[in-house]
Amino acid sequence: MNHIYKGTLLFLACLASNVLPARAQAQKEVSNWYFGNQAGVSFAAPTPVATTGAGMTSYEGSACISDAAGQVLMYSNGEQIWDASHQVMPNGNSLGDIIRLRRPL
Repeated sequence: MNHIYKGTLLFLACLASNVLPARAQAQKEVSNWYFGNQAGVSFAAPTPVATTGAGMTSYEGSACISDAAGQVLMYSNGEQIWDASHQVMPNGNSLGDIIRLRRPL
C-alpha cells in the first residue's frame, strides 16, 4: 500500500511540474532594448523584432522600462529620458552623463 501511495504522489508531482508552467505568463517589463544609434530589439513577441526610430543615441549604457504587456514606457541614455512616443519627457533633458558603463543596465 505504501508503494502505491508513493507512486501516485510521484505521478501527481510530475504531472503538476509539467502542466503548471504552461499556464505561467512571462513578465515583459524588460522585453525591449534600445541602444546604439536609434536602434532596438523587442522580445515582446514570440520572435525578436528589430526596431528603429528611437529618439536615443547611446554608445555606452542605456535603460528601457516596459509595462507587464511589453509596451515601452520610457528609455534613457543617461543624458535624456524619452517616453513611449520617442519624445523627451518633461524634465527629462540635460540630466548630465550619469550612465558611464560599457554595458546596458
